Amino acid sequence: MSRGDWGSVAATLILAGVAYFIGGARAAFAAIVIGLSIGAILHFTKKKESKAAEEQGDNSTKRTKSTAFPEDVRQSQAIGKPDIQSRFTFEKNEARIEVMNRGTIADVWAPLKPEGMLRRFTTADVFARWTHTDAVKTRIAKGQTCQLRLASFDVDYRTLSGQWRIYWTTDNGPLDDRPMYSTLLGNKDVQTPDVHLHLNIVSDPDCASGIKKHHVVLHTSSAEEV
Repeated sequence: MSRGDWGSVAATLILAGVAYFIGGARAAFAAIVIGLSIGAILHFTKKKESKAAEEQGDNSTKRTKSTAFPEDVRQSQAIGKPDIQSRFTFEKNEARIEVMNRGTIADVWAPLKPEGMLRRFTTADVFARWTHTDAVKTRIAKGQTCQLRLASFDVDYRTLSGQWRIYWTTDNGPLDDRPMYSTLLGNKDVQTPDVHLHLNIVSDPDCASGIKKHHVVLHTSSAEEV
């Protein structure tokens, strides 16, 4: 019994004593019956109200959890990815691609497809060569920048001629290649044809912004990205 129930019993007994003093045993009995009936009604009413309040509280808690749960799932499933950024540069007669990673650490490499009149013919898979390693792949951490050396224009001042040197690498090691013809500086009639370098920069895990594609053209003595 709760504290409220004991209070109801005490009130009933007091009421019965008063009734007995005034009207005798029958009045006291009637007072006890009436007091107990009123106490029972109040007890069940309070119990019903308490149960309703508990159910309302449970429903409110459930609604709160169902609203917050999807957000919690999104946060727990958020997985970082590499974010590879790249740009072409041509300085001091060298054509390069700067590769920066703004995301999580990743292995990065750049399959290369050269087009033009080159001395070396190969059917093997070739890749752009990193400046710091001859390996096909390199690992780039967050905030780190590496460079791919595509080609350099070498000048022979004895003959006043120039020629591109193209840097590759393969699974079996590095290779260099050159156009079949040289450029005679200052002579428009002796110019080497353009050489096109197509490369894709890919990573493992996959980059958040996708594969980076570059098309670099080696002209007579300069280079540009198109």
